[in-house]
Amino acid sequence: RESVLPLLLVTFNCGGGQPPEATELAPLFAAAAPNNGKQPALILCTLQEICPLYLAYYPSALARDADVEAAKAWAATLGEAISLAAGGMDGARPYRHLVTKSLIGMLLVTFVHEASEPDILGTSDPSCSEARCGAYGAGNKGAVAASLSAGGRRICVINVHLAAGVGPTKAEARYRSLEDILHRLRFHDCSGVERNALEHDLLVVAGDFNTRLGALSDAEGATFAAATAPHAGALTCEASQELIEQCLVAHGDEATALRRAKRGIWALLEEAPVDFPPTYKFNHGEDGLDLSKCPAWCDRIFWWARPARLAARPRPGSYRRIDEVCCSDHRAVMLSLDVVCDSTAYHH
Repeated sequence: RESVLPLLLVTFNCGGGQPPEATELAPLFAAAAPNNGKQPALILCTLQEICPLYLAYYPSALARDADVEAAKAWAATLGEAISLAAGGMDGARPYRHLVTKSLIGMLLVTFVHEASEPDILGTSDPSCSEARCGAYGAGNKGAVAASLSAGGRRICVINVHLAAGVGPTKAEARYRSLEDILHRLRFHDCSGVERNALEHDLLVVAGDFNTRLGALSDAEGATFAAATAPHAGALTCEASQELIEQCLVAHGDEATALRRAKRGIWALLEEAPVDFPPTYKFNHGEDGLDLSKCPAWCDRIFWWARPARLAARPRPGSYRRIDEVCCSDHRAVMLSLDVVCDSTAYHH
């Protein structure tokens, strides 16, 4: 017998600022609004740059305190925004906070729907982990992650923020950082069992990968965006999925190239078809791209399901850029992902 665990994933690089009003963030969770009585069982939020990244170089106690305060503020505002988007006109608050994990600007927050709360909270046994990257391992880049049980399946969610920069050297550094992150993350449940990221039924990796168009430099950004340039139409909201895919392949989008080459962890990761324009770089508060940087699809959501456990089959739905939230130089991205489970299969 099959059951479906609906997930909503949102990733957003917040640009180092304080959280805006909850009403400004509510569009991030429009997909959580009641739809024929159905709502996501879990909302998984992966945020980057919730505070200035220079805090990583402060004395550890000061950096930790600033990070904790920023995480509290953003998590509270996200909760309010979810209530506005998903609660309906009666002011209901159908989602409860489940897990928070932060590290110098990175924030992972999960929320569970009240209807799913008994099943998930009773078995979730959440465990968190982190992996520091960045200069001197300061933690301004890297990952925060959580492992939890939902619907009888073990789910791992990783929020990544990889280093910026264009060119093959920077791209290779990002590739190696992600490999290192996956190697280092470890989770321990209440019984003392240790798991790595791949010892889960479902792995989600979301965040600011800083993936760039490898065939173009920042200096070529304005030229690429010119109306006469090949694939320039991929930068507009009217672009077709076919045109965007052609652009990603032709101009060397890192993630697309790595998945096609089946290199390292990228041989396992799946992504829904990308049919949205670039997520970086924007002028704060404006719709227009800042062409001091070459436009890029930095903000992405990938997943992997353990092949031996066909009982947990991801079924992607909407995957899009969220244009209504423009308080950063990035645009947020959301993915609706249904996990189809065979309740007759063995699960741990």
